[in-house]
Amino acid sequence: MKKRNYDRIHESLTQNENIEKSFDLKGIEVFATNRRLFRVKGNTIQDFDYNHISSVTYVSKLNWDWLVIGILLVGAGIIIGQITDKVAQYGIPAISLGIICIVLMKLLKKEKVVTNVLGVNQPVFYQGKRVQLDSLLRIIREKKSSPHISVDMEPKTEDFTDTIRK
Repeated sequence: MKKRNYDRIHESLTQNENIEKSFDLKGIEVFATNRRLFRVKGNTIQDFDYNHISSVTYVSKLNWDWLVIGILLVGAGIIIGQITDKVAQYGIPAISLGIICIVLMKLLKKEKVVTNVLGVNQPVFYQGKRVQLDSLLRIIREKKSSPHISVDMEPKTEDFTDTIRK
């Protein structure tokens, strides 16, 4: 599928436009060119000119409920160990389960890049691994801030009256 999408994107590139990097982000393929960002999900292709991206942010959200459950279990395990003689039976499993919950909080952290694009009603989300999201974020910010070079295709030999005649 990735090769087919690469070919589909490559066919729609303009002159002097090339794919600089591609990403596979949780079921969405993203192709970054020197002018645009392509987002492919299934058979749908969206492309966004970097100049139309009004804002781009990185969002990281921890699952705090896992932390709370983990702390409660660790605390319960310690208290059980203090007041009963069944530490091995109840205390150690509760502490172990609490530590697992705390680790899960970190592992299940939701990270995404959110872009607001002019003309698109909803923000566009990209979710994936931190390394890929950082790279995507860097590309968008770099391309968004760099001025695009425009080439005037009309010859400069015309004067004002020639323009009016047209």
